[in-house]
Amino acid sequence: MFVMIGPQEPERRSVRELARLVGLALKLAWRAGPRELVLALSLQAVQALGFVALLLLGRGVVEAALADRSVVASAAGFAAASAAIAFAGSVAREQQQLLGELCEREAQARVLDVATRVSLSAFDDPGFHDRLQRAQRGLLRTSQIVFSLTGMGSALAGILGALVALLALQPLLAPLSLLVLAPAALATSRRGRAYYRFAWRQTERDRQRFYLSYLLSDRSSAPEMRAFELAGFLRARHDELRDARIAELRGVVRRQLAWSLGADLLTAIIVGATLIGVAAMTSGDDLAGAAAIGVAVRVEAREVTFTYPAGHRPALRDVSVVLEPGEVVALVGANGSGKTTLAKLLAGLYDPDAGEIRWNGAAATAVAFQDFERYWMPMRDNIGVGRHERFLDDEGVRAAAARSGSDVDAATLNAGLATMLGPIFAGGTDLSGGQWQRIALARLFFRDAPFVILDEPTAALDAKAEHALFASIRDLLAGRSVLLISHRFSSVREADRIYVLEEGAVVEHGTHEELIELGGRYAEMFTLQAAAYRD
Repeated sequence: MFVMIGPQEPERRSVRELARLVGLALKLAWRAGPRELVLALSLQAVQALGFVALLLLGRGVVEAALADRSVVASAAGFAAASAAIAFAGSVAREQQQLLGELCEREAQARVLDVATRVSLSAFDDPGFHDRLQRAQRGLLRTSQIVFSLTGMGSALAGILGALVALLALQPLLAPLSLLVLAPAALATSRRGRAYYRFAWRQTERDRQRFYLSYLLSDRSSAPEMRAFELAGFLRARHDELRDARIAELRGVVRRQLAWSLGADLLTAIIVGATLIGVAAMTSGDDLAGAAAIGVAVRVEAREVTFTYPAGHRPALRDVSVVLEPGEVVALVGANGSGKTTLAKLLAGLYDPDAGEIRWNGAAATAVAFQDFERYWMPMRDNIGVGRHERFLDDEGVRAAAARSGSDVDAATLNAGLATMLGPIFAGGTDLSGGQWQRIALARLFFRDAPFVILDEPTAALDAKAEHALFASIRDLLAGRSVLLISHRFSSVREADRIYVLEEGAVVEHGTHEELIELGGRYAEMFTLQAAAYRD
């Protein structure tokens, strides 16, 4: 996929230039769909004001509870306001989807108007083709400039903000926030499927429309288009396909709004009931003690079987694995034995075909896979994306870099942690495999999750660096459950428990000493590898 990211030479754009571009985008959006634009902008403003209103209403409910006054009226007002604001967000989101299509239609109409009206000689001008290509690539950007807020975040911002005071008062109620989010999550899931099916149904007509657009704007077809006077005829067919797409989209939008309304009303009921429950619990004397009860982080796979969609046989067969809080558990086995597949299921990246993955406690996971991503962005950003909610936490990024050893690598670069990585950008530099792996580890440390998966974390490190990392892994990840995958048996011998996988099944498990004494597959592989290293 090719993406135009701007001119090759960097240039500064003044505030006046930015305002001009936004003004042009708004003008185009106004021409494309004035009603949709005004409605979407107005509803986003309502959301912003509603966020403040919900905070005030939520504080009133809490104050009434603390003063031992009735909270039914204030809770009902809060629930009604949250439902109205959430639905406003749903309408704004659907209008944005529709406005995006309308803006694309308007922008493409202008491009096609130019392409069909210029003289034939223009198609012999390379500069014209450059401008035409840039215009076609920019068709999808107009609505992105007009609206910066997308997805569920804008729809739920008011509710989440209003719950801050509630959760600060009663931490035990934090799990209820998941229940509050459930209706919106279900509505969003349904929305995603609806638009996916819409796009699927439109595939054939879109291909026809893109082909007609190609005929109307391509150099090779330009002579015959003019000789046979086909431009108007084919343009009409193109516009008919576009209008049919938008007509069907309007129907999808209406149906999704109905589902969103139902989800928002259900959320409001849950929030209102929760607030009334808070009042009842606040009057009791046992809430503080209950809130102080900790919840252990335990991860378990029970008789898990899994086959990849394109696979012909199971990658895992009846696998059972347990990680107790604070344990370091290792997976060993030959290539293709299922180690990484099991790690991905434990991380929640795949669902098992049979069996179950159980979490007891927080499900936040930090993963450093063997094929980790190398982000072409500044070095500190490569670490900061480990937990985007704390992306601006420079102190935390520096601490994570120090724990992984990336701070030493950064000291050798011209701009330190600010150095741009990746050869496609001006001034970008590449790193060695070991340096990239230390960045991946720093990203994992910065995430600071209770469950950590290390999949061959030292594959690109030298023997000295590997030994240093594993010698300190318990200190670096103290209090966390750690799943360690390595083909080097010397790296896993200190694990609390070792699982040996072979052809997708667990064939042995125990401590290093227990497995050596067993004299089975693990002992055989350990002995062979130790002998190979001595040689």
